[in-house]
Amino acid sequence: MRKRIYSEAPIRVKIEGPVVNPGVYTLDAGSNGNDLIEIAGGTLPGAQIKTEDSILEQPLEDGQVLNLGKR
Repeated sequence: MRKRIYSEAPIRVKIEGPVVNPGVYTLDAGSNGNDLIEIAGGTLPGAQIKTEDSILEQPLEDGQVLNLGKR
């Protein structure tokens, strides 16, 4: 069994959906979906995020795409 190695290197992730500034962002390792939403300017007024809140609290991985639903 391979052990996952935690890296301090920044990660690049993409956010799509009802956020002010969707796109690709560079974040610190260990950042989560809530951090990404904040960096992307927050959600649009009246946006209904279809992703479970618990998913937004999990650490993001380099190259991940976080899709929050239709814009």
